[in-house]
Amino acid sequence: METVQIVDLVKIAITSLVLIVSALSDLRTRRVPDRMWVILGIACAPLLFIEMGELGGWGDPFSFLSLPALAAGVMFVIYGYPEPREMAKGNAIDIAFASFFILSIIGAVVAFFLGDRGLVVKVGLSLAFMLVYYLMYTVPIAGARLLHGGADAKCLIVLAAVFPWQVEGLFMNVGPFYEAIGSMPVIGLVFNPHLSTLLNAAVMTGAVLVIYLLVRNIVKGDISFPAMFTSYMMDVEKLRGRYVWVVVREDGKSTKEEPEEPLISKLKMAGTKRVWVTPKVPFILSLALAFMVQMIVGNLVLLLLL
Repeated sequence: METVQIVDLVKIAITSLVLIVSALSDLRTRRVPDRMWVILGIACAPLLFIEMGELGGWGDPFSFLSLPALAAGVMFVIYGYPEPREMAKGNAIDIAFASFFILSIIGAVVAFFLGDRGLVVKVGLSLAFMLVYYLMYTVPIAGARLLHGGADAKCLIVLAAVFPWQVEGLFMNVGPFYEAIGSMPVIGLVFNPHLSTLLNAAVMTGAVLVIYLLVRNIVKGDISFPAMFTSYMMDVEKLRGRYVWVVVREDGKSTKEEPEEPLISKLKMAGTKRVWVTPKVPFILSLALAFMVQMIVGNLVLLLLL
């Protein structure tokens, strides 16, 4: 077995373990500590260094200067960014963060011109995806964010840092997806491990959720289109402490709000007995399962086309 394959197997094992532990935390509390993503990044950093070397970095050592940019992206989303006001006051932490960010950008530019451009472009593509995942969490579209949880975004961003290129040639890689990568490398470039993990999670979660909600609502006689495909009815009295979003309709618009005491009191005062709620899906669990599916059969969406 080649060194790259051994490194990939170790990375997959570490990532799967961290995702499973994170999923258990998400199931219990709907919270995942940031230290899980820090652990994943630190544990895989030396493996990523070795992998880049085996893929061509040893012959073009300037290529390694692009890797700190991935670390900078992870640090940005987990710890934030340096504030100019604090830097002006001489805050050592903000100055250190700013210096690292600037040096990582310079290093990436140098790597692009003097290193293995193919490897550096893949690192740059991962950085672009990291930005996309960040925007999916921070920028609402039609009043809703594509990623509801900060942990979901951090998970995908760290996966993008840990897997900037496709994993293939392993004993568990089966099916037409991995066969297609061999003949059309662009598929592996676009449908990389982290994007495929997200798409797999969306497909798997959506299918299970829609079927479950549809059956539940039909059995209980709660028929309303299209709400019955995404939500279910719950008594206002039972909202406290439940992991759901309350669907609130006002002035012809629908919003999703936390089931907090002010909202519950408002609903009671209005005489509302039951409301539509959307379950807060522990999406880290979906991502954990989707990651494993990706490493075995690849991208489920693309499989439908292949």
